[in-house]
Amino acid sequence: MSAVPCKSESTTPGVVSAMKSILFNEKMSDISLKGSDGIETPAVKAILSSRSKVFSKMFFDEFLEAKTQVVELHLKSDTIRAIVTYCYTDNIRIADVDVLEMTEKDDFEEFEENISDQFTDKMMKLAEAADYFEL
Repeated sequence: MSAVPCKSESTTPGVVSAMKSILFNEKMSDISLKGSDGIETPAVKAILSSRSKVFSKMFFDEFLEAKTQVVELHLKSDTIRAIVTYCYTDNIRIADVDVLEMTEKDDFEEFEENISDQFTDKMMKLAEAADYFEL
């Protein structure tokens, strides 16, 4: 038995755009991931679980997280948002560094060094989180 190809209407969004449209959408989420900074990120358990064994066990096995609407994680919210974005889109965008605050520095070398340090720090935290969630 062969599969019948499905015609896609031009008004029907593709998978990628559909996933992006529900990314961080509170109405469509069934879980909220709370960062160590207190900021919550809405998500869909099924999407996270389909991408990560850790999320799957967390949400669908006999863990406390399976019985709650808000899961507290020991990660900053920007790292959580990056992980959720990756689960939905297969892409990660490193949050922009607050350039306005950093340009108040008089020394450009210090400015450049601070941006580099912040970027490296974010990448390390993101890599650790991705490794933890087996992404």
